[in-house]
Amino acid sequence: MNLFDFDRILFQAPFRPFRIRHVLNETFDARHPEMAMMMRESVVLETPGSNQQVVPSLSHIVTLEYLPRAKTV
Repeated sequence: MNLFDFDRILFQAPFRPFRIRHVLNETFDARHPEMAMMMRESVVLETPGSNQQVVPSLSHIVTLEYLPRAKTV
């Protein structure tokens, strides 16, 4: 995955939640656009409820899949 691919996914309207899979088989979800921030060669992802951030390199992202959108009432 490169910076342009991730930019397109992160800033599409409307936002679609997604999950990235890392080369170490870890997964990270971004359910809201505020949970992800692009850097030059990596992505900063906020992990909900823990105030931690993970910073996987774009070159270490194996797959990206879309998650179901939250239902609105």
